[in-house]
Amino acid sequence: MISRAAWQALLVLCLGLAGCQRGNAEDASALVAEASAPALGAETFMASSHGINYDHEFGIDYTLRWAGDAKGEAIGSGSVGPFEDSGQNCCISLPRQWHPGLKLKVEWVALDLSTRKSDEWKTENLQTELAVPEYTVPGDLYVLFHPGKQVEILVSAQEPGTPGWAGREKLGPLEACVARLGEKECLKSFPKYPRDSYEASAEGFRKSCTEEAIKGSPNPVGDRNACDWFLKECREKWEIKDKRMCELDYKEGE
Repeated sequence: MISRAAWQALLVLCLGLAGCQRGNAEDASALVAEASAPALGAETFMASSHGINYDHEFGIDYTLRWAGDAKGEAIGSGSVGPFEDSGQNCCISLPRQWHPGLKLKVEWVALDLSTRKSDEWKTENLQTELAVPEYTVPGDLYVLFHPGKQVEILVSAQEPGTPGWAGREKLGPLEACVARLGEKECLKSFPKYPRDSYEASAEGFRKSCTEEAIKGSPNPVGDRNACDWFLKECREKWEIKDKRMCELDYKEGE
């Protein structure tokens, strides 16, 4: 499976190409801003925010704001691939004693992973307002993205998949998906090889070194030289378990 670091780099790149990245100033404020919810009172605590993606078909880029805030300042944000946790983002001020009226606005961009091989990535801009459910002890603020473009928020001292977790899904994101749909369906959006692996590089060269690809290239001579370099390097130096992957006629699944 692709590593977390590789996936996050891929997601940020793709959202940027789609024109969905926010400005640096807003990104910075989203990470460090201390929000003031309506009628918080004196007794508050600082909660980290987590974005968690239960949807195997979409990457998510999200921003949090207080609903009804005239300034509309961002109080949290993150990017999460399928089954990812954005990690702890600081910080949101919440009352130690929950009270009605706490409401958040969630804005997110959904990146359709089924379009990853096309020239343009299909995205959709979405938003919703959600009341913060009642909590009895301080915890982190979780923003959970479910299949069907549904969002859930809650404050919890427990993590997803652990005892005491009160979220809609009791299992972790990947486990919940596999239990519902099976491993093959849940992992279909992940590249077969990590992006920084020799296997992924070999796969890319094999696709670029077909006669059809070279004939359509603006620099066929240069491409043939690159393919010759790949064959030599892969056969002699690359650490690939199955050296058959170094051959241009290698077929996946053999």
